[in-house]
Amino acid sequence: MIGACGLFVVMFANYFGRLPVALLWQSIALGTAAWSAAAASFPSYMGARIINGFFCSVGQGGALMWIKDVRNSKYCHWRLY
Repeated sequence: MIGACGLFVVMFANYFGRLPVALLWQSIALGTAAWSAAAASFPSYMGARIINGFFCSVGQGGALMWIKDVRNSKYCHWRLY
């Protein structure tokens, strides 16, 4: 779930901005982590973990955007072309 959702993070961050997407998705991930900790049944626990898997992907998507920014920077020493 995390790998495929990184694409959604990049799309939403390009439209809404990085900080709002990061704050919203991390707060939802925190809420679903608390939900899975307090789950009373296995189906509730699995539902919380599936939703958490979608919303914890903001870190991966943010890292991809950061690498793109560094790579396209004029101060990047990795650019040899």
